[in-house]
Amino acid sequence: MIRDWEEHSLYMDFSEIDVPVGKPSDIDMWYITPTGFVIIGEIKNYKGTFKTAQKKLLTKLCDDLKGGGTVLFIIHDKDVHLGDDMVNIANCLVQEYYWNGEWVEPQVPTTVNTAINKILEVT
Repeated sequence: MIRDWEEHSLYMDFSEIDVPVGKPSDIDMWYITPTGFVIIGEIKNYKGTFKTAQKKLLTKLCDDLKGGGTVLFIIHDKDVHLGDDMVNIANCLVQEYYWNGEWVEPQVPTTVNTAINKILEVT
């Protein structure tokens, strides 16, 4: 449930992601690589939480995909209440990701662009 409609008036800019534009939906972002691997992005601001049920759904989607998949939990520091009106997703940080059946926190700060490029190298 969306509790703060003003917060959701932020324009999410996917145009600077290095691969073809992410597809916004109820899943905040998704991309299918040329090999059929699916990258799913869930985006929250620093105040948001990634609920257990949402994690379960996205991991289930990845686990059942023929070509495989991963989930990136992406956070941003923008706040519409402070006057922000856009989030550049390419430079947001991946707080944790789902890979090979496990949720992992990056060992070093990792942007969405960096994460996607690493995924494309190994899939």
